[in-house]
Amino acid sequence: MEGITSNKGSMPILRKALDAAALRQKIAASNLANIQTPGFQPQKVKFEELLTKMQASTNLPMTASREGHLAASPASPGTPALPDPQVVADSRPLELEAQIVELQKSALHYQALSQFVAGHYRSLIDAIGPIR
Repeated sequence: MEGITSNKGSMPILRKALDAAALRQKIAASNLANIQTPGFQPQKVKFEELLTKMQASTNLPMTASREGHLAASPASPGTPALPDPQVVADSRPLELEAQIVELQKSALHYQALSQFVAGHYRSLIDAIGPIR
């Protein structure tokens, strides 16, 4: 069984995805707060696109196990690190409804990822058993 803090399996990907979801919430809130600021340039977060591009360029297989875990092949010395989420300028016009939807989507995404990680911790605790 992989360690929760190891660099194997799905945990590094989940950690980066949680970072991206939290950053999306922060950016959407900033966009909403500045919706009436003249000249404000809205921003957005890129992560999944970077992950897909890294996967394609390195031929790193990403598979879902039968337990539903997203797993990458074990990192080898030549494997690049997972990408960090990036904040970039958003070329779309700043619209209230779109920002509210983005905020809600990122909150749901973060909640789902958090529940997945919590379930992994619960599985580890169940495997260890009661402490006497």
